[in-house]
Amino acid sequence: MRSSGKIHWVICYADHNEAEFWPTSDAATDGLNDWDAFTKEFLNYYPGASVKDHCYTKANLKTLLYHQVQKPMELLEDLRKYVCEFKCIFSLIQKKKLPGDYINEKFLEGFPPRFWNSLLT
Repeated sequence: MRSSGKIHWVICYADHNEAEFWPTSDAATDGLNDWDAFTKEFLNYYPGASVKDHCYTKANLKTLLYHQVQKPMELLEDLRKYVCEFKCIFSLIQKKKLPGDYINEKFLEGFPPRFWNSLLT
């Protein structure tokens, strides 16, 4: 795939605000055709993104759940974002298998308490 194609698909899957921001960057001066310049610039905006073998910890999961439970989850897009973040962090926490009940419990902790409690009754 050519550089412009890679960049197109990265932007296509980006958050709406990021997708609007990226074409205004210095890397966009060549029409977003230089993959190396694009990745070099944007890795600077995401601390830790360029670290190879990045591994999430349970602390990252706790942080996600802490912040997520405070957000209203009113739209399908809100749920999609949460599921994506949860899967990304959880899949990289440990290589060993964790019990399904534990995973489900942690996932539900990201929902507002009113929703969570309604599932338990």
